[in-house]
Amino acid sequence: PNPTFDPSAWIEGVSCAACHVRSGAVLASNAEDAMHPAPHPLQVATELGGVRGCAACHELRLEGAAEPLYDTVGEWQRAGFADKGIACTDCHGGGAADGGTPSHDVGRSLDEGLSVLLSAPRLAVQRGGEAVPVVLTLVNTGAGHAIPTGSPWKGLRVHLHVVGPPDRKGVLATGPEATLDLARTLAVEPPFATTDDRRLAPGASVELPLELALPDDAPPGSWELVLEVHETVQGEAGATRLERRWPLRVE
Repeated sequence: PNPTFDPSAWIEGVSCAACHVRSGAVLASNAEDAMHPAPHPLQVATELGGVRGCAACHELRLEGAAEPLYDTVGEWQRAGFADKGIACTDCHGGGAADGGTPSHDVGRSLDEGLSVLLSAPRLAVQRGGEAVPVVLTLVNTGAGHAIPTGSPWKGLRVHLHVVGPPDRKGVLATGPEATLDLARTLAVEPPFATTDDRRLAPGASVELPLELALPDDAPPGSWELVLEVHETVQGEAGATRLERRWPLRVE
């Protein structure tokens, strides 16, 4: 049993068998595991512990395509991690957990890959006064591939906005906002060539500027500058993957 298995993976067709069953045999990553008594055939597949095992699903080129549709391994190679001897499993599973079983905890949080920097002369706004320029910088400092990677129909939406106190109906006051998408745009016909790529390669950064300003009648109370990064699927925003909040003084 894998205690770290995420049941939601079943929705995308990812189960233990996706990696560990081929031609009626259960695959083990080392010879010692393959020697254990079992009611089914066992075979050694050393690629499970390395990049080749990952590439089976995370690298895909459709017929007639000039570039891969899924290119996580290519992104890793171009970033120089292969030359440095840093493999996928050094961050995503691998190693040995208690009892000598390799870790299957392959997921990583966006916090681990994305650095968030905020630049502003001050986080204070005067009602009806001049706008205060703010620049949000996102840097891919922790991922050996693009952020996001994998399915080209999935992306991330960065939303930087100002929120204030609720009114009597509980509706929050709002202020300036800015958004950007970290995503790929594809041609609508197969082989779905990439027409635009706004993702963050390893070491790359992107800036999102915002002018902080509030009207004279902005209500009193607590105000915040809020960063939310949402997953997107075909452009539709979903779950929040990352959030930051900065208190904003309103005078």
